Amino acid sequence: MAFDVERAARRLTDAGIEERASVGVADVMATATEGLATEASLLELRGATEASLLELKGSLLEFKGATDASIARLEARVYRALWLQGVGLLGAIVAATGVILAAMRLWM
Repeated sequence: MAFDVERAARRLTDAGIEERASVGVADVMATATEGLATEASLLELRGATEASLLELKGSLLEFKGATDASIARLEARVYRALWLQGVGLLGAIVAATGVILAAMRLWM
């Protein structure tokens, strides 16, 4: 909403201020109020901010979903690796036990 310099100057003149001063004061007021937020501009900004927040929320939910899926794949790989290591370790223990038992039979 623009400041109406002519209307303001006319009102000041009607109030008894000299016309030249009225125009000067109205010009100063127009300059001083230039760029100030209006209720409409604030409502527009609010709407844009809310839309941006909804978009951000959607992006964060997508990111969370992708992150959860990546973590699940990583956990599966870790569990598989641990299982394979456990089986390998068990196999080594069985083999070592067999060697020890065979050696004990030879010495007896």
